[in-house]
Amino acid sequence: IVLVGMELGDSIGRYSRTKEMDVEIKKRKMRAGKRLLEILAKQSRSRLLDTSKKPIKGFEPLEIKKSDR
Repeated sequence: IVLVGMELGDSIGRYSRTKEMDVEIKKRKMRAGKRLLEILAKQSRSRLLDTSKKPIKGFEPLEIKKSDR
């Protein structure tokens, strides 16, 4: 399982729909999603990969090179 484009940190990306929703609600949802993925990583026997700059605990970092895009 590979996560691509899932930056679940404290900042909200420019492609998120923040105009329609409260920024604090968006941040809480991102934290909850990260916690759920960390729980999945503890319980899963699948190989879990993450392309983000700060991979989620339990996920292997996967670097995508420009030539791969």
